[in-house]
Amino acid sequence: MAAISLIATAISTYYGAAVARDQLKQSQEDSRKEDRLQATRVAFWTESDGRELIIANRSLDPITVNGVYFTAHGFDENGVNLYLAYDLPLYAMPPCMRYTIKAKDLRQSKTKFLPKDAWLRPWWLRFGDNSAEFWVRDNLGRIFSPGEDALPENYTEYFDGFQLNAKTYKEVVGVAQDGLDLHPAPLKDCAPPK
Repeated sequence: MAAISLIATAISTYYGAAVARDQLKQSQEDSRKEDRLQATRVAFWTESDGRELIIANRSLDPITVNGVYFTAHGFDENGVNLYLAYDLPLYAMPPCMRYTIKAKDLRQSKTKFLPKDAWLRPWWLRFGDNSAEFWVRDNLGRIFSPGEDALPENYTEYFDGFQLNAKTYKEVVGVAQDGLDLHPAPLKDCAPPK
């Protein structure tokens, strides 16, 4: 009789542990979905024929923009094609906020702004969410979590079927974008409270 009781206890313990393991796994999956939910509410695109790059945080939590990578195209005063690559950190971005980077406000060197006809092409946005998880959103709307998803090996060089050729593009580094007006504006279509 004691043996039957012992076997019943063992079976009950085994199934109890299996249920707890399944509940933990479900809880972890729910947590990952919750983390990704904030990331899905962050987007970027261009408007005004590419002359304005929009970054929107539609979540109810702030984000940290570690970098927005985009290229600028146009013609300089000599009619030469410009291919400039920017990687701008914007740091803290409040919830329910929209930033607008205007091509005409960007410096291509310490003394020169981009020409008036310049247009921008977004490539990716790197940002951190409210739980310090970092994300990469590409220009196709895909979201990658470096700690969770497999990022394309060369995501810093290739997106949307377009190769960022180092010989073609000049990286705009060491050029302070001091006083860059991000034209912040509140968003009306933010995420509903949880």
